[in-house]
Amino acid sequence: MASRVPRLITTPIFYVNAQPHIGHLYSSVLCDALGRWSRMCGHPTRVTTGTDEHGLKVQQAARARGTPVREFCDQVSGTYRDLFAEFGVEHDDFIRTSEPRHAKSVTALWERVRDNGFIAKGRHAGWYCVSDEAFLTESQTQVVDGARVSVESGHPVEWIEEENYVFRLSAFQDRLLEWLESHPGAIVPKSRQREVEQFVRAGLRDLSVSRPKERIEWGVSVPGDDSQTVYVWMDALTNYLTVCGGAEAADQFWPADTHIIGKDILRFHAVYWPAFLMAAGLPLPRRIAAHAHWTVEGRKMSKSIGNVVDGKGAMAVAGERFARHQRDVVRYYLLREGGLANDGDFSPQRLQEVCAAELADVYGNLVARVTGKKMALPTVRAPSASHFHAEDRELASQVGALEAVMYETMDRIEPSASLQAITETLRHANRFFSAMEPWRLRHSDPERHEAVLHSCLRAISACSVALQPFIPTAASEVLDHLKCDPQKRKAADISAWRDTTFDLGAGALVLFPKTPKHHS
Repeated sequence: MASRVPRLITTPIFYVNAQPHIGHLYSSVLCDALGRWSRMCGHPTRVTTGTDEHGLKVQQAARARGTPVREFCDQVSGTYRDLFAEFGVEHDDFIRTSEPRHAKSVTALWERVRDNGFIAKGRHAGWYCVSDEAFLTESQTQVVDGARVSVESGHPVEWIEEENYVFRLSAFQDRLLEWLESHPGAIVPKSRQREVEQFVRAGLRDLSVSRPKERIEWGVSVPGDDSQTVYVWMDALTNYLTVCGGAEAADQFWPADTHIIGKDILRFHAVYWPAFLMAAGLPLPRRIAAHAHWTVEGRKMSKSIGNVVDGKGAMAVAGERFARHQRDVVRYYLLREGGLANDGDFSPQRLQEVCAAELADVYGNLVARVTGKKMALPTVRAPSASHFHAEDRELASQVGALEAVMYETMDRIEPSASLQAITETLRHANRFFSAMEPWRLRHSDPERHEAVLHSCLRAISACSVALQPFIPTAASEVLDHLKCDPQKRKAADISAWRDTTFDLGAGALVLFPKTPKHHS
């Protein structure tokens, strides 16, 4: 296992111009799973999230609602906190860019970059996309139906000419390429790193990093110039330093281990952010993981279509069948079906099918069978060698291999692969249970009966420990039901159940109702 270095794992901070949906939830659940796994591996871990509350879009959204901008931000930021609590997303810090500590952090970074000679006042003319809060070159825009829009997002752009401050982004083209070439895993998946390399090689233009106060009032003032507001992306990206104490006093958690972001904000995180850090003389994050988006039943989420799914909508899809563990069911589906490279699809039918087939009919079924009345043993001890047969050794081998698979897949940020490996182990244990027929051995061969149960309980315990980052409530319920030692629930304990005496005194446990069989 890697040395236990501190790990900062971050979500993007979410823009408060609109309500959260399953795309935001996926970023957060993915980050939460990585944070839980990091702690299980023994790393000091800090997980952060929060809300991005400055900029023109927020001003406009607040005015459209007729609400003071700070009150508007309080309301929307609160919905994110509620969403995370509802889905068991744990965080060590919830940063809001409207906080005084963040303004202090932005000021410190600005002054450091300016004093190093990379920010100067100038005149800027070019296309600006309000929806994306981004300055664009001519080649990054196109005319569609008589209106000029962003090529990447399709959002309208406007031509602006104004005096503001400019960051010398062009000075970092070679350094950014050197960083990317010397750190092949700096951006994952690989396709995103290639995309960034192509963008940088095409040439970098200097970046406007402020807007006149008369255009954007709601933001951090440029140090020493109250007539200008810091550009929203320089402001927002600095949150990752704020949660570590700021540019001048960053603690042991900087540089960040992993920034989790959506692929739509890759350029800001993988070009602008490293360049700002280089300009400030600060170390760069270990990696930036840009995940794919979510469609709904094959269609892009859109307010105009009316198919945007929020947290409550996702819970409703889990339905009455999974009422006891609705949030874990949604978490499982998002992590099972989502990914870095390819878009996930949120489908009510698919959610029911996946969670019935894997959570109910495999995991829940095995737990219910082994803890059921037909087994009727208060305690299950480790078997002697003579009662540990070839079939037990085969299952034990797969259980023993699970820990290494978890380390490998979670390091690659592939929770879907982790869940596949866990489910295959549980399927093997189910087949083993059916083949051994322990209910028939209870009286005819009690030692073998106990040995079969022990092999199954080893598999259940190992898989439940491995499932903690993904479905923490249900996995913990199983481990508690079996009275598994709370101190034996770390990553290294996935393979540590060989000599355990299990307690079945609590009786049968039904986590998820099994899919009923239909007879013609």
